[in-house]
Amino acid sequence: MEFKTGSYNTRLILNPTDIILRFEHSDTHRVYERTFFERDFVDYIVLGGLDFVGKVLRSGLSSPIQNITETTSELNITIPFTHEFIPKPLNLQFRIPSIRREKGGADIEDMSTRLKKMEEAMTLCKTLSMRIEELEERCGDTITLAGCDYAIPISITNLILVKNNCMLPDGRRFSSWYQGMLHQHNHGEGEYHLMRPSHHPNHGFSTTWTAVPQDEKAYTFNTFLSLKNLKYLKNLTHLTICGSSECTNYESIGELHKLQELKIISNMQSNNSKYIVKDSHPNLLSISWISNLKNLKSASFQGCGSLSEVSPLKSLINLTELNVKNTNVKNTAFLANSKLTIDSA
Repeated sequence: MEFKTGSYNTRLILNPTDIILRFEHSDTHRVYERTFFERDFVDYIVLGGLDFVGKVLRSGLSSPIQNITETTSELNITIPFTHEFIPKPLNLQFRIPSIRREKGGADIEDMSTRLKKMEEAMTLCKTLSMRIEELEERCGDTITLAGCDYAIPISITNLILVKNNCMLPDGRRFSSWYQGMLHQHNHGEGEYHLMRPSHHPNHGFSTTWTAVPQDEKAYTFNTFLSLKNLKYLKNLTHLTICGSSECTNYESIGELHKLQELKIISNMQSNNSKYIVKDSHPNLLSISWISNLKNLKSASFQGCGSLSEVSPLKSLINLTELNVKNTNVKNTAFLANSKLTIDSA
């Protein structure tokens, strides 16, 4: 029989006339071994002798042993035994000498100790490397995202990431030419068209650019290939990503546990779905990570044409708004409840 006894790999062999007990330290590989005979337990003959001791060992070695001491020459173990017919507990003591090694064996033991220290050093190096990588990604109190030319503060709570010259469904348009500002398109003036000079960010004929509200931060990008650094924005409650057609991995969003509103949407040139810019469809195939966002109240995947499955939303009991317009989602009936409004038209 083999057991894991603290830091030791233990082997117990019960024979009719003896008991063999062997301990090997899992780190140093020092070995202790002894063969016990009936004469070693004459005090316990009345309780069964060798058979009784074997049962106590089998039970004791499979449980945590508190009283165990080790030197280079021997191992001492005390295993308590109690029974309702015995007036006071018995403490069975086992003294097990170490096996003498030749020089080669001692070298192996020394090598094992060195290897253990090397493993600890490698683990420390890996931890330091990860920490350095994190510091490089965060750049102090900010993060950077590949494709976005701006440093984003980690204290931010409301973040809009929008592809250059793209428009949100509410008519707000953002451009790198006017960083920190927005143009509110008036749908009554006609549908927005990218090639219409009077609406182009390089012209000022009929466009008015105003500052983004103080409670929001908006940053433009050209191409997003990775969003992994978003995981450092632990205070984020509102996140909008518009026009990110190149990115395929959104899993880091699942680590933003304070998030209450999430929008991963296409570039909208108007409220009319036919004006969605086709090459701006987010390449969002799965939202399995969203089940971690227990505080989420509102989610929009408008224009995510590759998205067909939203079952992970089932576990979000605080969700009250869901927009799956212009997606490939066919079935939302399983999400229906009295407080959830679903826009899929």
